[in-house]
Amino acid sequence: KKAFVPYRNSKLTRVLQESFGGNSLCTMVAAVSPAGSMAEETLSTLNYARRAKAIRVSATRNEEEANTRRLESEMEALRKKLEHEAQQAIGTQELQELQDRHRTEIETLQSFMVQSWEDKQRLTEQHEEARRQARREAQRAVEQAKRERRRRLELLEQQGDLQLSLQSLAALDGELCSGWQEMVAGLLKAGQQARSQLRAVRLYWASAGADFAALWGIVRDDMGAAFLMLGQVKAKLECMMGELETLAALELQLQEQMCRFTPEVATALHEVREELGNADPHMSDEAFQVREEVSELLVLVQRQLCRYHAKEQGFLREEARKMDFSAEMRRLQQCLAGLAEEGTAAEPLTASPKRQALLRELQRAAAAVEGPAEGGEPGGAPGREEAPPQLPWPLGLSSLEVPDECLSASSNSKAAPSARLLRTGAYGGWCPSTDSEHEYLEIEVGLQEQRAVVAFSLQGRVPCTGRWAQTRELLKLARAPREGEGPGEGEAWSPPDRTFIRPPVRFVYDMAMELVQGHGCLGEGNASWNVPARFRRFGEMSQEAKAEFFEELIQRTNKAWTGDDGVTVNLSPQDIMSGRNCEETNRLLQLLACAALSASGRGLAGGLGAVAPQWTTAWKLEYYTERGGWHWFGGRDAEAALVFDGNTDAEGTRLVVLPQALRASRVRLHPVTWQRHAALRCELHLVALPGVDGAEGPRPLPPGASAHLLSNVGLALRGSGALQGELEEKREERLRLKNVLEEQAEQERGLQEQRLREALERAEELEARAVAAETALLRARAENERLGAAVEQLEAELAASSDTKAAADGHSALQQEREEFEATIEDLSQRLAVAADERDAARAHEEELFDIIGAKDEELMEAHRSYVDLTQRLQERELQDDTTELMVDELERMGGQLDELQAAHEASEQRCSELEAEVGRLTEANAALAAEREKLQHKKEKLQAKKDALQQRLEDSEKARQAARDRCQRMLDRRLTEVPMVPNRPSSRSLRDSSPAGSECEDSLPRMSHSASFSTPRLGPSPRTEDLSGRRR
Repeated sequence: KKAFVPYRNSKLTRVLQESFGGNSLCTMVAAVSPAGSMAEETLSTLNYARRAKAIRVSATRNEEEANTRRLESEMEALRKKLEHEAQQAIGTQELQELQDRHRTEIETLQSFMVQSWEDKQRLTEQHEEARRQARREAQRAVEQAKRERRRRLELLEQQGDLQLSLQSLAALDGELCSGWQEMVAGLLKAGQQARSQLRAVRLYWASAGADFAALWGIVRDDMGAAFLMLGQVKAKLECMMGELETLAALELQLQEQMCRFTPEVATALHEVREELGNADPHMSDEAFQVREEVSELLVLVQRQLCRYHAKEQGFLREEARKMDFSAEMRRLQQCLAGLAEEGTAAEPLTASPKRQALLRELQRAAAAVEGPAEGGEPGGAPGREEAPPQLPWPLGLSSLEVPDECLSASSNSKAAPSARLLRTGAYGGWCPSTDSEHEYLEIEVGLQEQRAVVAFSLQGRVPCTGRWAQTRELLKLARAPREGEGPGEGEAWSPPDRTFIRPPVRFVYDMAMELVQGHGCLGEGNASWNVPARFRRFGEMSQEAKAEFFEELIQRTNKAWTGDDGVTVNLSPQDIMSGRNCEETNRLLQLLACAALSASGRGLAGGLGAVAPQWTTAWKLEYYTERGGWHWFGGRDAEAALVFDGNTDAEGTRLVVLPQALRASRVRLHPVTWQRHAALRCELHLVALPGVDGAEGPRPLPPGASAHLLSNVGLALRGSGALQGELEEKREERLRLKNVLEEQAEQERGLQEQRLREALERAEELEARAVAAETALLRARAENERLGAAVEQLEAELAASSDTKAAADGHSALQQEREEFEATIEDLSQRLAVAADERDAARAHEEELFDIIGAKDEELMEAHRSYVDLTQRLQERELQDDTTELMVDELERMGGQLDELQAAHEASEQRCSELEAEVGRLTEANAALAAEREKLQHKKEKLQAKKDALQQRLEDSEKARQAARDRCQRMLDRRLTEVPMVPNRPSSRSLRDSSPAGSECEDSLPRMSHSASFSTPRLGPSPRTEDLSGRRR
């Protein structure tokens, strides 16, 4: 085996071995790139180029063919000489010698040629064996890459991180998932906000539950305190209702973002699978494997979306199930029923139908919430398991899985296939021929088992988006023949995609001239724009003439669409000629195509002829069932049908969730109100409904976590309001009874005073005994004052001991609750507010008690003055025995009342002291929390300082990296200055062969060209990268 030429271990090198190291000169081209990511490959390429340059080839002239021709000419000359000698009768002996000599020479030459062909055949066999070995190695590399890809996918599947999966997808194809990171970040943020809002709801639920527990102990004994407590409960339930409404909005936002993201993933997956199914035979194995990995990552993202949705919805449902009001609603129902049995003086409670309906609702709600404890679903049959939350999946309009035949319309049916969400098509969406509520877009859903529509995603219509795919479709329509004409150029016309992605100058010129001259798209009145003769031959136009033509074309296009809400093209001739601003160039071609279609009178009826954005702001839904035909959703006819909200702009996506799941084979969307014109694009979202048994029409959906909890809280709030109203009525009734009793007592008192006046006439006899009674009374008062002082001293001692015990208990409780204050600061604030309200109520109640005690004291003083007057009179007369006994009884009764008032006063003072102790404890807790907040702020400042230091280190590292990159560039320049220059730039195929990354694609590379020296590599983007990026687009 010959020595291997030391270029690189590749099949192409072996095939060209003789050219590289044989009797020939070879030119090698080294391709490098200034990109930082290609630094390793650039360095490897320069190293191998340095080694190749060190090889010295001693090429000599290839004289084998020349020798062969010389020998053939000599043989021919000898043959002619022999013939001439034969003619001259040369002797036989000489002729024989000459023939033997020449025969020997011919055999020598033939043996040399046979030996050369055997060497070549042996070398070919060696090359074939090397080729088979390389194919086996490539197959092993492919299998290894597949195993590595499966391992990465399994790792991503285990981690379950959506953002990490999208990062892996973006590393493979960044254009495919452009903007997805922001959408997923918003999705995760909505889920976190929903969880945080649920925690706030739970705080209100716990506080309201504590108030309910305190309420049941006093609702029968103290109606005034129960009335105040119910006011607090109602306030907290109302706050909880507000928080639940916010939670419902966040839950809907999460659902909208899910339904907005899933069609995009499904669309991308369909495009990748279609690309794999129609793969180019010339596509490399590496590119094919990349597309397969992208497809598998998209499937993984879909699964992770479903899991995330099920996880979030399951968490919300579980937390909402824990926050039930079953016991409270049961007690509310019992209290209201008890009050109903007692009734009122004016009208019994059982006579109120609303209250009876409320009692039945409370009973049903309590039984429905208590249902899962018995193994059943809330509000359902026992033993039935609750279905897991489902992520609504798209029908397939946006991903083109639904064929065009399933889309139809009342008018402009040719534009109905363009009514696909996130798609543009030729028309940019569907628009009817007349803006009317009778127009509709019909979609065939297909009646399948256990599948129902739950939501619609809507967009408006953008006639000219600037996307290259829409430009191709519109130009095909504009070039299509009219009815009655022969086949046109538009049917077989199919330029490559790169023509529209970056329109060439000649292409823009040809399309503009064809649409202007052939279709009259820029006509003023009945006459088209007569293009001057100097603009009609592109090859003879100068740069200034081309710029003038495009400037006139842009001005006339903007003038043609000025009346359509000021639609203009922000483009300059330099942009067209330099290939910049390709989106606006496509918009220019789209506007010209729309103008050509309008001028020809084909296909742009109604709003389709306008180029301004259009959208539907309200719409109605009609559905078809096999048994009942067409029905309106939410009503019996079109007037009573439910009106859904539409879009607010043409580009944004609006998710509309149906109040009930709809199972139908076909649906129709009727525009009700619109902006400019009735236009829309849509996508349907479906879920599986087990157990529908083939029934069609609207079907109830399982309520969401916030909706179910919101209905229970609302019912509890209504029950609390009803109970508070009944307690107020009872309280008023008791006040009326108290007033009646006071009036009766006043009358009785008047009678007693009359009797006393009558008795005074007979009391003169008892004057002496009255003096003695007065003395005894004074002695009793002194004893009462002494006992009062002792009671005050005992109260002081009791208060001191209570404070000491409360302080000890508070200290131990603070030690236990210190860790909980960090997470419950908001709850403490709310409790502080509640405590403040209770303190204010207690103070008001205390002031009321003080007023009552003052009134009683005044009554006692008045009685005392009357008794003094009576005593003065008794000094003159002696009273009878019955009068003295009456006075003693009256004094005992008044003393008993005073003792009761003093006991009530002591109870209120004790309650006030407890509230003040609670306020002090909460104040200390707030101070501790403030200290913890200061500590956290200090930690935050330290973290910020560390972040600044790390940022500074990052900047220093970036500067060092840039300096290293500059040094590498200078080294490359210094090494490359030693290489001779060639005038021609190498082709992408040659560059790919000489690059280190091209060893896997060598079978498709052509032969190298031969020249006399090495060429200096041109710094710039890699041709291979440009080729792959173009193929990716």
